[in-house]
Amino acid sequence: MNISVIGTGYVGLTTAVGFAFQGHKVYCVDIDRNKIDMIRSGKAPIYEENLEENLKEVLDKGLLIPTTDLSSAINDTDISFICVGTPSDKDGAIDLKYIYSASEDAARILKDKDGYHVFIIKSTVV
Repeated sequence: MNISVIGTGYVGLTTAVGFAFQGHKVYCVDIDRNKIDMIRSGKAPIYEENLEENLKEVLDKGLLIPTTDLSSAINDTDISFICVGTPSDKDGAIDLKYIYSASEDAARILKDKDGYHVFIIKSTVV
């Protein structure tokens, strides 16, 4: 499968590397260019056992494509996982602004895409 994972925090990066490690082509998307450059160089911005070794392996095989280009990622895949952060507000409520932003950006891209596309939200939501 061709998959895009939007967000490269703990949930997003481990999901992307996991799918790529299983042989799927995965676009790993983030708006933070420094994070993408770090991932592209084989360095994980978070710690998870064996993550860096697996990251390097899937990069070497060309199965993981770190990018800031959401449009290419969505247009070249049929399924996207939205794995962006959902920090807590001052009152403890979940702040969904990153979910809304990623969803709105994806919707703008989808309006010109032929065919279907599945979105899965893999973030904390109510």
